[in-house]
Amino acid sequence: HAFAERARSRCRRLHDQFGLVQALAPLVRVQVAQGRLAAAQRSIEELGSLADTGRHGPFPMLAAAGAAMHRGSGVTAVAIAQRAIESMRANGMSPYEASAIIAIGWAQQGRIDEALAAVEEVVEHRPDHPFVRATAALCYALAGQPDTALEHARAVGSMSGTTYLDEVFAHIAASSAAWQLGNAADAHTEALAAVERAVAVGDVIATAFAADAFRALTGSAHPAFDRSHLTEGWATVVRGLTPAR
Repeated sequence: HAFAERARSRCRRLHDQFGLVQALAPLVRVQVAQGRLAAAQRSIEELGSLADTGRHGPFPMLAAAGAAMHRGSGVTAVAIAQRAIESMRANGMSPYEASAIIAIGWAQQGRIDEALAAVEEVVEHRPDHPFVRATAALCYALAGQPDTALEHARAVGSMSGTTYLDEVFAHIAASSAAWQLGNAADAHTEALAAVERAVAVGDVIATAFAADAFRALTGSAHPAFDRSHLTEGWATVVRGLTPAR
C-alpha cells in the first residue's frame, strides 16, 4: 500500500497518466484486501476516468474490473469487464482475464448459467492459466459438478504464477466438491486451507469469504470469521457452495 501510494503521488506530480494506471492497479487491489472499500471505490472511479480518455487501452478497465470482482461487486465487475473485452478485442488482445472476471461476477449475482457459459469459453482458450482454472473450479462447484470442479482445483496448485487468491478460490471449490461427494474430511481440510491462505496474506475480504465458506461446508465457525467484511457478492457465492445433494 505504501509503495503504491508513493508511486501514484509521483506519477501525478509528473503528469504521467500511464504511470498512474500502473500505480493504481496494485493500489486498488490492496485497498480492497485491507477492507478500505471507500478508498478502493475512489480508485476505481479514477481508473474509470483514465479509461475514458481512450489513451491507455483496456488496462484501467481491467484493473477496475478485477478490483470490483475482488470486492464482491458482481454487477460492477461484469459491466466494466465487458467494456474491457471490447477494448481488448479491438486491440487484438486475448480477453481471458476479463472473461474470467465476468464469470465470477455472474456467480456473485447467483447467475450460474451465465457464469458457466463465460468460464467454458475462456477455459477452452487458456487452460494453462491459474486464474482461469481457479475460476472454473469455483463455477463448476456452484453448478453442482464436483468432479469437474476438483479437476480444475487440483490443476491450480501445480501451475506457475498462481496467486494467493487463486489458491483460496481453488481450496473453496475443492471443499465444496468434497462436500457434494459426501467426503466430510476433505471438505474440512480444503476449507481450512482456504482460510489459512487468506489469513496468512492479511486479505480481510478473502478471509471473510473463506471463513463463511468454512462455516457452510463444515458446520462449525472459524475464529477468523468477520461478518463486517463479508460482502453480498461473496455471501451469494457461499450460499451456492452447498447445492442439494
